[in-house]
Amino acid sequence: MLKNDLKIKVAAIQKCSSCRLKTCPVFSSLHETEFHELEKIKQVLFLKKGSAIFSEKNPNSGFYIIQSGLVKVYKNCPSRGQDLIFRFAKPGDIVNLTFYKNEENNVSIESLSESHVCFFETRSFGAFLSRFPGLA
Repeated sequence: MLKNDLKIKVAAIQKCSSCRLKTCPVFSSLHETEFHELEKIKQVLFLKKGSAIFSEKNPNSGFYIIQSGLVKVYKNCPSRGQDLIFRFAKPGDIVNLTFYKNEENNVSIESLSESHVCFFETRSFGAFLSRFPGLA
């Protein structure tokens, strides 16, 4: 589930077949028809700098593909007084790829700049895979 403080703006949405998803290894073998179906299940998020995409301990509900901008993948470490940064995700990176719905997130993700992110809900993506098994 996406956090309530997520900053989303409405904008013209680029088709999956003509954006970075086409070059992402997970989707590179899809045909135009399959990309059209993929567009139906994605949620496009436009994030302001500092927006939390999700936080650790919240249930996992899907995965994200960074289209533009930079996000930080980290764990909150109050005992150390600072965040433990695992990595910085850049355009083309997949974040939080797991197919265990409602499993708790073990990391947090925050946008470090204005970012464009595509979100795929676990259940919808699972149904997509059952319709197009060549991707799995």
